[in-house]
Amino acid sequence: RLEGSICIAAPETVCTYRLPAVLRHFRDSHPEIRLTFQPMLDKDIYHGVKNGLVDFGFLLQEPVRSEGLTTEILIDEPLLVFTSAADPLAASPRVRPEDLAGKTLLLTETGCGYRQLFEHAMTRAGIYSTVKLAFNSVEAIKQCVIAGLGIGFLPRVAIQRELDQGLLCPLAWETPFHTFTQLVYRKDKWLSPAMRQFARLSLDMLRTGESDAG
Repeated sequence: RLEGSICIAAPETVCTYRLPAVLRHFRDSHPEIRLTFQPMLDKDIYHGVKNGLVDFGFLLQEPVRSEGLTTEILIDEPLLVFTSAADPLAASPRVRPEDLAGKTLLLTETGCGYRQLFEHAMTRAGIYSTVKLAFNSVEAIKQCVIAGLGIGFLPRVAIQRELDQGLLCPLAWETPFHTFTQLVYRKDKWLSPAMRQFARLSLDMLRTGESDAG
């Protein structure tokens, strides 16, 4: 019989689209284990794991390379620059950073693990004349883009439903963006049997895509 507690942290997109099935399966299999779940930005998750405040962190960013952390790559997550179906850019065969000059960009908060990928691409192209609006809600970004308020940048998994419904359109960005859902924990951390079971379940379900059903 497993006992104890586990503290988990993850960004909003992973919380919403990747973890529900994992958490449900673990809870159903081990109802005696106390799960504490904290939504956080990637930068806060990283520091929480390193400082021992969080047992397991799920990150959505480029692969973490740290001597003190074990990193398990779970899912390759394509990132999309997208707009409303009515935006003329949606029909363009190729979209480059300069095409967004003067546009309003609807982005996640500073500290989000993948936002900087897009900002670096814009900076390398020398594009600074944009209006950036930061949101702490993925849903708010989607709804504002649907309403025609600007251009968004999110993982495909977060907007797949709206893409299928024709409410949002991915732009034909010249260079694809990718990030990764990954599990991190301290290398020197003692893992209880419950923690080892949770890590194993997360790897098994997320790497095989079982979480998509949840």
